[in-house]
Amino acid sequence: YIYTWPDLEYVATLTASDGRGGDQFGFGAGNLGGMVTICARRNDNQGFTDAGAIYVFSQDRNLTEINKLVRPDPPDQAYFGQNIWLRGDGDDLKGDLLFVGSNELGVPNGDPGAVDLMRTSDGGLTWVTERSIRTDMINDVAYLNYINDDGVIFVGAPYAEVNGISSGAVFLYHLDDEFPPTDPTP
Repeated sequence: YIYTWPDLEYVATLTASDGRGGDQFGFGAGNLGGMVTICARRNDNQGFTDAGAIYVFSQDRNLTEINKLVRPDPPDQAYFGQNIWLRGDGDDLKGDLLFVGSNELGVPNGDPGAVDLMRTSDGGLTWVTERSIRTDMINDVAYLNYINDDGVIFVGAPYAEVNGISSGAVFLYHLDDEFPPTDPTP
């Protein structure tokens, strides 16, 4: 549901054009400039169960659905869109950035999570996946926690094993770094 701020008047209800029961549309949401992004982390697509999707709506008067983003190679239960973070077009960026967290990417060596960096320069009509953070260090779940003004990305991995203990960790990456770094350090 969409409400105005600060008086909280009801404005509209957004739904997915192809929504089905159990998709969890609305699990996460964000807005930036002229677009709204909504996660449906359990959306079935491309023949995969719970692969996940992100719906992009124009933030005009009609709140029109303009795109559906899916992972090109999702396994079952990838939960693409587990969480999202949007960052606006600044002087150092060439378009708006969308960071998408996924988990359980079906890799035999411990089901690492991932964070994908996607970019749009046309208001959300087209997106390009530029980089992916995937590493054995991010086991099971990758939560994108924060992006600071210096372009540092904080990726939470609550099941990461550090010093032989599954105590969790937060990994820091810089937008200019190689993805993934050859030796991520918690």
